[in-house]
This record gives sequence, C-alpha cells and structure tokens, in this order.
Amino acid sequence: MFHQILIRAEDRHSQRFLWRKDPSCPPETYLMDVANFGSTCSPASAQFVKNKNAKEFQEQYPRAVEGIIKNHYVDDLLESYESIEEAIRVSEEMRLIHANAGFELRNWLSNSTEVLHRLGEIKPSSSQDIKSNRKEFQRVLGMMWWTNEDILCLSTVVQEAIQKLIDEGERPTKRQLLKCLMVFFDPLGLWSALLVHGKILLQDIWRKGTQWDEKVDDADFERWTRWASLFQDIGEIRIPRCYFQNATVRHYQNLQLHIFADASEVAYAAAAYFWITNPDGIVECTLVAAKTKVAPLKPLSIPRLELRAAVLGVRLMQFVEQSHSVKIQQRFLWSDSTTVLSWLRADHRKYKQYVACRVGELLEASNVREWHWVPTKLNPADMATKWGKGPCKNIAGAWFNGPEFLKGSPNEWPREKTKLLPTEEELRPCHVHRHISIPGMVFDLQRYSRLSRLIGSAAYVHRVFDSRKQMSIVKRQNSSYLSSEELLKGQRTLICLSQWQAFPDEMVLLTHNQQNSTDKQLQLEKSSSLYRLSPMLDTFGILRMEGRITAAPNVTESSKFPIILPRKHRFTYLMLDDYHRRFRHCNHETVVNEVRQKYYVPQLRVAVKQVAKACQWCKVYNVKPSIPRMAPLPAVRLASFERPFTHTGLDLFGPLVVKIGRSNAKRWIAVFTCLTIRAVHVEVVHSLSTSSCIKSIRRFVVRRGSPATIYSDNGTNFQGANRLLQEQMEELAITFTSTSTKWMFITPGTPHMGGAWERMVRSIKNGMNAAYQSHAKLDDESLETLVIEAEGIVNSRPLTYLPIASEESEALTPNHFLLGSSNGAHQLVPQSRNNVAILQKSWSQTELYLATFWRRWVREYLPTIAKRTKWFAEGKPITSGDLVVLVDEAIRSTWERGRVVEVIRSSDGRIRQAIVQTARGLIRRVVNKLAVLEVEEKCKTDPEGQCYGGEDVGSGDTAMPATNISDKEVATQNESGAVKQAEAADDD
Repeated sequence: MFHQILIRAEDRHSQRFLWRKDPSCPPETYLMDVANFGSTCSPASAQFVKNKNAKEFQEQYPRAVEGIIKNHYVDDLLESYESIEEAIRVSEEMRLIHANAGFELRNWLSNSTEVLHRLGEIKPSSSQDIKSNRKEFQRVLGMMWWTNEDILCLSTVVQEAIQKLIDEGERPTKRQLLKCLMVFFDPLGLWSALLVHGKILLQDIWRKGTQWDEKVDDADFERWTRWASLFQDIGEIRIPRCYFQNATVRHYQNLQLHIFADASEVAYAAAAYFWITNPDGIVECTLVAAKTKVAPLKPLSIPRLELRAAVLGVRLMQFVEQSHSVKIQQRFLWSDSTTVLSWLRADHRKYKQYVACRVGELLEASNVREWHWVPTKLNPADMATKWGKGPCKNIAGAWFNGPEFLKGSPNEWPREKTKLLPTEEELRPCHVHRHISIPGMVFDLQRYSRLSRLIGSAAYVHRVFDSRKQMSIVKRQNSSYLSSEELLKGQRTLICLSQWQAFPDEMVLLTHNQQNSTDKQLQLEKSSSLYRLSPMLDTFGILRMEGRITAAPNVTESSKFPIILPRKHRFTYLMLDDYHRRFRHCNHETVVNEVRQKYYVPQLRVAVKQVAKACQWCKVYNVKPSIPRMAPLPAVRLASFERPFTHTGLDLFGPLVVKIGRSNAKRWIAVFTCLTIRAVHVEVVHSLSTSSCIKSIRRFVVRRGSPATIYSDNGTNFQGANRLLQEQMEELAITFTSTSTKWMFITPGTPHMGGAWERMVRSIKNGMNAAYQSHAKLDDESLETLVIEAEGIVNSRPLTYLPIASEESEALTPNHFLLGSSNGAHQLVPQSRNNVAILQKSWSQTELYLATFWRRWVREYLPTIAKRTKWFAEGKPITSGDLVVLVDEAIRSTWERGRVVEVIRSSDGRIRQAIVQTARGLIRRVVNKLAVLEVEEKCKTDPEGQCYGGEDVGSGDTAMPATNISDKEVATQNESGAVKQAEAADDD
C-alpha cells in the first residue's frame, strides 16, 4: 500500500539511504520515491490518499465510498451486508475505486462461498470442498473468525513454555503470569468476565512486591491454578458474529441499549447489550461490548468504586453509539448502588469534588430518567467483579445473552422499592461562622512584656470602675498602691479573658449549664480539646479541671482543681515567663512542677522550653559562635620544590630557668617552623624584647637563608621587630638575602590559626623532655645543646606512614630536605674536592635527590593533609550590623559585646573574620570568637492568628555586663587598612 504513494521531490531527501552492489564497490546514495514502510508519516499519508481517492467517486458509488472511509483499518477492510448481491456489488465497486489509485484488494474472506467465487478467491474446480482446502478459522484484526459457521472465538494458544507450566502444574513467576495474560486479545471485552480475574491476580502479586522472576506464594498459586483451569472453557466459547440471526436492519427500529455497571473491592465493570423484538415477536438480547478495570491500588470506598463503574458504563455507551450506524431508540443504564442513584438525583454541587466531577460527567452524557436500579443478583456486570459469579457454567447464557428479566415485559423490570433520598455520604463540609462576644474587659496583651505589669494594669482598671460605681457623697480615698485583693481580681479577669478567647464554645456551654442547673445539661463534643479534662466553672467563672484527687487531704483547692490555660496564648506565655524569671532562667523541671500546682497547660514542658528559647537573657547567656566550614590550606603550606624555610612560622615559648653562677635567669626558645616541609629551627632568646627577637631572626637567616614570608601572632616583640626591620632594611641587607621578606600576622586572639607552628612548639618540648631527664637546672651552654638536640629529633620524625614492605628505603622526614637523609648520615656531596668533574656530578646527584624527595612529598604527604578534621558544616554567615559577644576564655559574664562594622571574606568566599566596634575601639576577630545575639522580636502565631510568644528587648533582664578584657591584642582604632593586613595561615 505504501509503495503506491509517490513522495514529492523536495521531500524525498528525508528518505536517503546508502547502497552498494558488493563490498568492493563504494556506497551510492539513493532516494526513496514512494512512502517507505517504517516512516512515521507513512500510515497517515496512506490514509489521506485512500480517502482522497475515494471521495472522487462519491456521486457514482456512495455506498462503497462510505465503507472505504469508515470501515478501513490501514490496509484492512471489514464490512457487513444484508444480502449476497449487495456484498458482491459493493465489493466490486471498492475494488474499482482502489484500483484507480493503484491499490489492489486481495485475500478476501467471507462466510459466503458465492461471494468468494464472484470475487475470484475460490476457483470453480475447488468449490466442492471448501472446508478441506481452507483453514477452519481466519484471523480478522486479531479475532478468530470461523467463516463456515460465522462465529467468533478467542485464541487460547500460549507459548510452549507457559503451556508446559500449566500442564505440569508448576508454580509460575510474575513474568510468566503476565505473558499468559497478554496472550488473550479481546478488544471488545466479550470474554472480560473471565479474563479480569487474571488482572486482579497480577495486581495482588504486584502489591506484595514479588519480583519478576520470583515464584508466587501458595495463596496466589492456588488462585492461578483455579484461573488457568478455565482456559479450555474459554477457548470453547463461540459467539455469533451477527448480533441477531433472524433480524435485519428494519427490525432495529425498536432497538434499545442497556448498560449495566457494578463494582467490588477488587474491580469494577460495565457491560452493554442490544435489545430488540424479532419478526416472530420474541425478545432478543445480546452482548455488544464490555469493559473491566481493576480497582486502584489506593483503597477507595465501595460507593466511589460504584461511581467509577457508572462513569465507565457511560463512556462505554458513547463508544457503542459512535461505532454503530443503526439508531438507538432508547437507552437504559442500570446500577445496583442506591448511593450512586441518589447522587444522580440530588444536587451534585453539594458533594465533594471527587463525586461532583464524576456525577457531572454522568449527567452530561445521560439523563437522570435513563438510570434505573437493578438487584445485584440480576446484574450481569456483577459476574466480572466477583470470582464466585464469573467463572461459572451458565456464563454463556447470563453474560452473553443478558439477564432474564430483559426478555420479559418492561412492566416487570426491577424498580426501586422505596424512593431514593439524598445521602449524606461524601457531602462537602459546611462552614458555619459563629461569633461569640467575649465578656469583660479587653486588653491588648501584646503591649505587655511582663506579667506583673499586665496584672497591675488590670487592677487599676478595676479600681477605676469600682470607684465610679460608688456614688457616695464621701469619696473613697484610694491609695496609690494596689492591694493584694485588687491584684488578685485583675489576675482573675485576665485568666477569664484568655479562657474565653481560647475556648469560646466550651465557655458558652459551661456557662449555660451553670446558669440553668435545673434544665438538661449540655455535653461537650468529643472533638473538643477539653473533653478529656472534665472542665468546670468556679464561682468566679474561671475554667478549671475536675480531677480525681478531690478527696485528698492536706491539698490546696488550686491543686485539686487546677486552672486550665491555653498553651498558645499571650497570657500563658507571660505567666510561664514570670516563673522562668523567678527561678533565674534555669531548672526547667522546677518551673514545670511549680506551674502544675495551680495551672493545667497542655504540653507544659514544650511551652516552658519555648519560653526559655525566646528569653533574651537566655539567648545571650547560651549563645554560641557559628563556625564556617574549615578553610582550604594556604598556598604557603603547599609550596613544593622551594627552598626550606622559604615560608616560616615564628613563635616563642618559655620561660626556662637557667643557672648563671649562683643566680637564675630566664630564657625563651624561638621556634622557626617551615610551613611547607614542617622542619624546625630553634634559637635561645634571652628576653622578650624586640632587640632579642631581631637577633634571633638574624641568626636564623644566616644559617637557613632569608625567608620570603614570616607568619606569627600579634606579640608586641613581633610587632616591634617587623617595624624595625622595615625601617632598617637597607642596613640589614648584608644579612637578608632578599629585601622582599614580608611579615604576616594572624588575627588577634586566634591561636588556632597558628596551629602549624603551635604544634611544633609542643614537639620541641617533647623532644627536650626526651633528651634531658634530669630535674637539675641547666646553664646557657647546656640549654642551647638541649634545644638543638630536640631540633634534630623533631626534624627526623616521619612525615608519612611507610609500610615495612614499601619500595622506599625509609619514611620521608624534614631532614631529607635539610641534610639529604633522616639522620644526616648519607652524604650527598663526596669528600674529595680535587676533581671538578666529580663535584659537578655530585651537584647533579644532589639536585636529583632533592627532586625525588619533593615528588615523594607531593605523592605521600599532601594526601594526608587534604581531609578536614573538623568544622565540616556550613555555619550561618555573620553580617555587618550584627550584635555580637566576643567569646573569651574568661568567665562568661565578663565577655565583651560589640557591633560588627565590617566583614572580611577569605579566599574561598566565606566570611571568616570581622571588625567589631567595642567600647575599646575597633577589634579584629575571627567568627569562631564571635557569637551573634538574636535581639529581634519574634512573635509566634498559632493557626488561628493569635500571637502568644515574643520578647520585648527593652524590658528584659539585664544580660551580661560589658567589661574590658585585658589581652595582648593591638587593634588600631579607625584604621581598617591596618586591621585587614593579611589573611592568616589556617590551623593544621
């Protein structure tokens, strides 16, 4: 069919392909001139050409044109005729029309041998025995058609492996069960009453989580065996191709369409039947089509499933009407669900959206008068939803021929026994607005931050009202101070106000019961939050809980009948805040115990914790710094293939007491640390002055070379040495090999940023303890010898772990870069210096050794410092304007406060330092030492919009006082350039 359609020249390039006659020839490019099988557009193009060609013969052969346009499925034709003459005539016309477009109709099938003879499908010589020369059945669009008997049947031929599985009674897998189910092709659903149970079984297996190649369990295997035993019965069912054997088109004048719908917990179905009266006056009914669906995995109620079955029936009705050319005179839709029928007869807009939308679809496609009730026992669709009625012997009569009552008089058809009334099931919730006027005075509780002030205000209001009520001649002389009675009266008023606002319905009901004690007492609804508390009103109208300890002696009345307070209310918050302050912001369990003596608050512990969380004093006292993720290592820690001590960290430790004659003197140790290879160089310093510091640096430079950068803390001797070195750089040029040495200072108060050399200080101390075990005091010479021995011990430590079976001879140490080996025993330069060639060769060998050490450093040492050891999570970044507390090692109450003036970002974009304005001026600190104070007023709101929590910043307790901290930091006020001198080295 496709090859008879020519493609336009400009569109042929979309169908290019390569071709060559044999492998030795180069491929040639060809174009398909006609529609190609496999192209997406070919079927649509073929249908368009077929219909366009047929419309050219509309006036000559209208019946044939109608069949070509409406009854073609791609290149297949399926038609029915009332007589043999009409079939031959129209078929010849169709053949003629198709031949005009180059289409050839062939392989004709018919239940009439005369038609096949006239169309040339059976030769005259073979017409005497058609059955022996042709197959017993033919396939028509997937259906099996027995042309001799003109009946349809369902193919039950499964794969050989599946058939063997059924015959031997083996347990199938989920994959094999699906293969068996997909064998049955039933487009009209004629056998769906039997096949739906296989779908239900597959859904149950899927719901259990059975894998594709996993055997089914015992229960499912029993159901499978029961269903597979029906295959032979399914294959023996024969359905006439014609709806009615003895009826023609003129007998369809009284045609009726009956739709039956039903549902169960596992499936829902709809079946369509044609009903006519044949020429003999006998009523005939036959199945036209059916549709079944398994229930969704999400559980639904039976009424909702019945409603979905009704929708399925309406859609099946529309399909049947559109697929037939005969006119249907009447339509009947049957359902055994009185709930669905009541929904149809009621206003569907008052039901929930699920029901309303589906009822609207039913009413749009059908009329309410077309819906009728049928008992479940007489509903044929019930056979497809329940196993007990589906696979039975009389299915051929009940399912295919319709229920028995349709063959009787319409007056005898089932009718509703009682009038269907609208059901309350699936009704939309009715929202009723109820306004209750709250008695008593109304206070704006949000304006108060203390319970004492709120109670005092209420007491003064009562005083004013009471004084106006007393109209005596002698005016009452009120005292300026409130009495305990007035304060207690104000507190009662506030409690009643909070209870009326939180429990208006309960208060109205209990007030009515209290005022009308002789009438019938109203009961609280079970949905009320106070239902389980047995609430009652006292003489003052306060809501209390009637507990079970009424008879307990030596117990106060407030403990027997505690006052009920709402948890999410401003008064409750202020009351709990008062207890929280009374017990000095600590010991929450004590607060809980004291509150329970007089009040009942739901989820009391949660409320107490919320109060403590919102308390400004607790925020300040419990504040902690938000530490960002650990920064990447600075470039000086990763500078490979450079001279040792190019980047040096400097620190002092001590003092150490030495003996000079009969007196004692103090000495300090200067530790120079190579930030790259972690080697150390020590010098004995006689004082902490700037002069001693410079002298130690001069000795270090002479022995180790001038460093490019020096890192240290902010000690005054280091600051002075840096200033003098910058001023006297020209005079010291003979000592410093490079005048570009830069001194970098870490952030004040952050020793962890100097962890690279602080760790070496501890190693030096351990080395000194290992080299000298005596407790006697040393002299200067012994001390210098001791620290140099400790230096050798530290420089010979392994930088990396080396297994015993490693290819390397020994672990890498700092001495490999300084001496050529771990202990200096291996000489890189030979002792003979007479031959210049030997010296040059030795120098090359030395460079080779150093390059080898550096490659090992990159390969073995760098991976060990790549992993972060702490501070993995991202902290909330600090911002300018934040109020902060400077975290110090001193007592928490003495921590200094300030405001962030400027933030400093590190190389990775994170904020790690900030400049803080304090009472002492501008101070630079890392964020690890800054704790942000949350001083914003946060009002928590319940779902009803009632604000019940918060904090008045200006009225809280005085937090930690600001006290100056005496430390060694130097913060130059209003000199941000000097403060932002440089980023410090990170900790190790």
